[in-house]
Amino acid sequence: MPSYVNESSALTVRARFYNQSNDPTVPLSIRYLIKDISNDRVVHDWIDLTPAESVNIEIAASENNMYEHTPSSRRFEKRVVTVQANAGQITQFTNEIEYWVRNLAGIEND
Repeated sequence: MPSYVNESSALTVRARFYNQSNDPTVPLSIRYLIKDISNDRVVHDWIDLTPAESVNIEIAASENNMYEHTPSSRRFEKRVVTVQANAGQITQFTNEIEYWVRNLAGIEND
């Protein structure tokens, strides 16, 4: 089930990593990117994180601004956080976490 966040609001997404036996594991590397699917654009390009069994991805409020904020614009914009562990390795794993940014009538982004 996707999450919802109000525009211009911060969001924290948690990624957890498991091996094939479903035991928690620490990957060799972790990175993520944020895409605005509704407007076909990259909000934030690949960012490397310190490997751990679980990481919190802090999405800044400014990364959740509506792209086109007009009275006729969408009520929601779909965002996807792509998380990749062990990039370029034989054990590479990629997953997506989707969420929706809710357009608020009282917010005007510059």
